[in-house]
Amino acid sequence: MRFHAFMYVTIGRRRELEQGMAGKNPVLYQRMLDEIGAYARLCDEAGYAGIGIPEHHLQIEGFELGQDPGLMAMYMGMPTKRLRINQFGYVLPSGALVRELRSGARGEGHRPVEP
Repeated sequence: MRFHAFMYVTIGRRRELEQGMAGKNPVLYQRMLDEIGAYARLCDEAGYAGIGIPEHHLQIEGFELGQDPGLMAMYMGMPTKRLRINQFGYVLPSGALVRELRSGARGEGHRPVEP
């Protein structure tokens, strides 16, 4: 049986979030990135098969922290050796969707992950 962790791309502690606009604070954003990397490493070392992140829902006001799930997935995969990064949703504007579909049709899109 394979286990996958799941996490929200969240910034700040409760008191920091209650002050408002925590997503605009670069110190909190960097801390969030450091913690996400540490969590991904921990999951990898503990033997989890993967870790999942949502596209952009359930985020705080001030900044959509996971607005590019591909970029966040790449960041999460950098400190790991074998952890699969699962993306739950990939919302694109219509123009980007057409470009994404065209690049995929030409074989230039995302590469499938080996099981």
